[in-house]
Amino acid sequence: MYITECDQYRELMNKAQVTDSRIVTKTNFLPMHQEYIFNKGYKDFILYFGRFAREKGILTLLKAHKKSGCKYHLLIVGAGPMKEKIVNYIEENKLTNIELPGPIYGQDMEKIIEEARTIIVPSEWYENCPYVLLQSLAKGKVVIASRIGGLPELIEDGDTGFLFEAGNADDLKLKIEHVFSMEIDKYEAMSEHISRVAYEKH
Repeated sequence: MYITECDQYRELMNKAQVTDSRIVTKTNFLPMHQEYIFNKGYKDFILYFGRFAREKGILTLLKAHKKSGCKYHLLIVGAGPMKEKIVNYIEENKLTNIELPGPIYGQDMEKIIEEARTIIVPSEWYENCPYVLLQSLAKGKVVIASRIGGLPELIEDGDTGFLFEAGNADDLKLKIEHVFSMEIDKYEAMSEHISRVAYEKH
C-alpha cells in the first residue's frame, strides 16, 4: 500500500500506473496539543512564512504587493536560496511596507500567525498538504492560496479561504483587496468557521 498526502497525487500515481498496490490519501496532521481557536487580536498585515524558493511563488506575491501600491503591510518570514533575488526585487522596484525578519520559530511564530489578517500560500508547484496551511487554518486564518496541487482540497473558495490562479499577480491582488474590504463581522465569522472546519477535518 502507498500513501499520498492529497487526492491529486493519488490520481497522478494511478494514472501513471506506477504500482499495482493500493494507493490511499492520508493528509498531514497537527500535534495533539494544537489549539483550534480564532484569536480576535489580529492586526492588519499580510503574512507569508516558509521557504524562500522559486516554486513557492514569493515573487508573484511581491508583484501583487506592487500592483496594490504597497498599501498593505507585508511580512515575509523565512529563509532560503531565493533571499538575494527577493531583496533585489524589492530594491529594484522600490517596494515599501515590507519586513523580512528572517526565520522565526516556536511561540514567536505562533503569535505572528495569530496576528496576521491574512496568510498567503502562493505556491507555483504541486503542493500536497503543507503544514504551513494546516497551522494557519487551525488558527482561523483567512488563507489565500494558489489553485494548484492539493491546495484546493484544503480550501473551499469563498468558504474556508480564497483561491487564486497560480502565478497570477493580478488575481492575487484582487483576493487580498477583497479580504481587507470585508466587513469585520463577516471576516470574524468566516475565521471562526475556518477554525471549526479545520478541527473537524485535521
